[in-house]
Amino acid sequence: MIVHKERFYLSRNSYSPCFAGASYRFGRSSYGPLAKRIKINETWKTSDAEVEAVISHSAGSRCLPGNLTSANVRKLNDAWNKPLIYIFAPELSIG
Repeated sequence: MIVHKERFYLSRNSYSPCFAGASYRFGRSSYGPLAKRIKINETWKTSDAEVEAVISHSAGSRCLPGNLTSANVRKLNDAWNKPLIYIFAPELSIG
């Protein structure tokens, strides 16, 4: 009878470390995709702000800017710290 109670007591106490370990592993495995998704969203927002700045500059000066700094773009890098690329057709610029 005592052995039965001890076994039940040990098995009941072994659930909490297993549950803690499983929840820790789940949290660690879900962090990578979540962080990647956050960076993708941040890059999209940066890219949208770049497009809006170029459109705004083009509407005001009636020509495309030669580079992003003349279009007053605040962030020149994406979430992974890679530079944003701005390519325009030279036929559309005045010059």
